[in-house]
Amino acid sequence: MTTASVGDSPDHRAAMDRSLHDIAWGLLLTLTGVVWLVPEERVPHGAWLFGVAAILLGVNVIRYFNQVGVNAFSTVLGVIALIAALGQFWRTDLPLFAICLIVIGVSLLAKRLFTRAT
Repeated sequence: MTTASVGDSPDHRAAMDRSLHDIAWGLLLTLTGVVWLVPEERVPHGAWLFGVAAILLGVNVIRYFNQVGVNAFSTVLGVIALIAALGQFWRTDLPLFAICLIVIGVSLLAKRLFTRAT
């Protein structure tokens, strides 16, 4: 006989998903407000993008470990924010639009190649 714990219920996962969504938005808005309040010359290049990447990727790590389901869109945005932050940190002008197109294209191909037809 197996029993399902309350933490595994769909209602609990939906509540956790909503909570993580709200927490992520709260952190993103707070980060943006703080960066705007601090004088521009005191904020390192790419600091906001590093913060956005950390929040988006961190929330998805928490989602993964709590078996809520990783949000692919926010994960991709987090990776793009990290790449952009590294580009600003190293003061290189990365072609972000081209990188975004590549990431979207590869994700579409991977989805088709690695999912079974039903």
